[in-house]
Amino acid sequence: STVLLPYTHYSRDNLIRENIHPSKIYVVGNPIIEVIQHYLPKIEKSRILESLKLRKNDYFLVTAHRAENVDNKTSLRNIFLGLEKISKTFRKKIIYPIHPRTMSKINKLEIPKGIKLINPLGFFDFSKLEKNSFCLITDSGTIPEEALFFQKPCVTIRNTTERPEIIEAGSNILSGLSPENILQSTQTITSKKPDWQWNKALGDGKTARKVLNILAGNLY
Repeated sequence: STVLLPYTHYSRDNLIRENIHPSKIYVVGNPIIEVIQHYLPKIEKSRILESLKLRKNDYFLVTAHRAENVDNKTSLRNIFLGLEKISKTFRKKIIYPIHPRTMSKINKLEIPKGIKLINPLGFFDFSKLEKNSFCLITDSGTIPEEALFFQKPCVTIRNTTERPEIIEAGSNILSGLSPENILQSTQTITSKKPDWQWNKALGDGKTARKVLNILAGNLY
């Protein structure tokens, strides 16, 4: 590549360890900030809370779709057992927009009470749910980034993450797939005051302009 445009200094350091010359690497930040800020008026207009009869900060939002989780019966069962523990402990609704592929895997599982499975959502509706949730539980890499921007605690139901900067920011915690650890991690992260700083982990919200300037300077 002529230029490499990682989000963070973590990624820059990884590239340097791969013997990429530092002069080719430009840390530009995460474009998700600009996307959310640009579409925030449309996100706010979403009526998904009213549609699902939800109150602000009174529900958990869940996404779990990774093959290593949903294709493994034990892992998938443990996720639902963890969610059941959360539902009983916090006495809040759990909203789980579920992909058709994942739905096909859980047909033989008994869905605990308190967990509401819904169809996949568009960006505006899902973002509205993120912004107004009590906490997010996910195996996604992107959701923790969005949760940090929205100042929402987030539990990643995995043992590893490609986003260590989000963990460092304080809004995200790794739980693994043990039901007990999922509950304990949720209790830990939701007990913290949501005053996390996202600038270091996500950038300054000017990624697009930086990318254009870099490409113009290097390629044209």
